[in-house]
Amino acid sequence: MGNESFANAERDLKMLTGIYVPHSTQHRLLERYEFSSAQATEQVEALSIDAGNVRLRTHEGEESIWRNYKAVKVHRLCRGSFFPK
Repeated sequence: MGNESFANAERDLKMLTGIYVPHSTQHRLLERYEFSSAQATEQVEALSIDAGNVRLRTHEGEESIWRNYKAVKVHRLCRGSFFPK
């Protein structure tokens, strides 16, 4: 879930799943997690790159939030996307 703060993620996670995970726990888990780089195991024949805007859900009556995203796909091998900071 892309979010601008751990406090907002705490609230959103509770609202969307019913599970309460404190923002400090989310931060600690993220700091321990190792994001590995994808490695191609065979010759890359095709690559797609995409970018755009997505609307994130907000509470009823609140102004919409729009975020840019970036995505890449190495066909048949791996894919990934992220919200740039």
